[in-house]
Amino acid sequence: MRLIIYQLGSSINANDGYAYSIQLSYILGFTTVSIGHSEYVYNFYDNAVTIVDISERLKTLRFLLKNRNLELVDEAESGFKYFKKLKNKSSQQIVASKQLENRINELFLFYIEDFYDQMSEKFGYKIMKEYINPDDFYIYELTKTDTSDFEQMELLPEDILQRLLPDQDKHSLFFLNTSLEFDYFHFVDSENNEAEQVHNFYGSNLLNFPNLSLMTSSEVALIREDLKIGSLKFREKINEWATICYDNPNSNLGLEYFRENLLPLQESADDLARQSPTLNSFSGYTNRKGRLSILFGEAPIDTIWKIYLDTETISQEIFDKLLEIKKEQAPKFDGRWPVAVIKAIEDKEVLEEENEDINSETAIKSVRKSISLD
Repeated sequence: MRLIIYQLGSSINANDGYAYSIQLSYILGFTTVSIGHSEYVYNFYDNAVTIVDISERLKTLRFLLKNRNLELVDEAESGFKYFKKLKNKSSQQIVASKQLENRINELFLFYIEDFYDQMSEKFGYKIMKEYINPDDFYIYELTKTDTSDFEQMELLPEDILQRLLPDQDKHSLFFLNTSLEFDYFHFVDSENNEAEQVHNFYGSNLLNFPNLSLMTSSEVALIREDLKIGSLKFREKINEWATICYDNPNSNLGLEYFRENLLPLQESADDLARQSPTLNSFSGYTNRKGRLSILFGEAPIDTIWKIYLDTETISQEIFDKLLEIKKEQAPKFDGRWPVAVIKAIEDKEVLEEENEDINSETAIKSVRKSISLD
């Protein structure tokens, strides 16, 4: 089973949701696939420092700075061009030229590190880059033209959202991330009779986790190893459920399996996380604030597409193209697909302990703001 995290750097999602989705999928032992954040950006700093040509370094600086401090780049570029045109430099000019190059190199190294630090804090690149490999965590590159090449893992957005992916013999499940305002999803509980109507999105929280903001790369590996045995049975059940869902998208067979085999896991939603001493310790560090849950369920296929449209992961043009494909290939895309959704937990008991004099509704709003991923 592969969990697909499809999100662009410019998507309107919960900012930390991308990093948390990648990390949660990986530590649970799922094959994790990222789309929209290229392998190049994961290794941006390592790649950038290999640029030695001063002209290329200036171009990179201009790109990184955009509208910030561009006068520094303009001045450096002007001076560099001036010295480059001189055929016979005096000793003073040689020294000045070298000093300018050193200054450009200092600016370059400072800003590429600053840029990478900011992007890593937002998307978790530093934590996960060392785990990129062909088996456990890998990346599909996006292409904007109709030249999809499965050999190079370059895919069109409309192909991704039809599940036309490499290794199609392996089931892929979209791991959705929108924003903290979870009401957006309009899902019904899997026990509700309305879940049996295939035009509804049903789901239930199956796993709970402490705040992951303190995790390091080494701790990711420790947690994955801690949960290696405990997560196996869960993954097997998810895979069986997904197989039924994909084989019977216009029926309630997936829902029936979900109710019988997955819903009972709700009663022990915290147990898996407790099997990892490292992961369990995070609850104490963060006073149980900012906890996360993973909801699993089935969503109408065009609802999944609409989520990617609303988060600006795909364009209106792509969405319209998908709707046209749905019409042309009916009833292929008329049913539901299994999905996972990351969700922030608002712990009311903790709120009451810490805010005895605060109205419950006000307290919940306060915590929503304090753990906002935006």
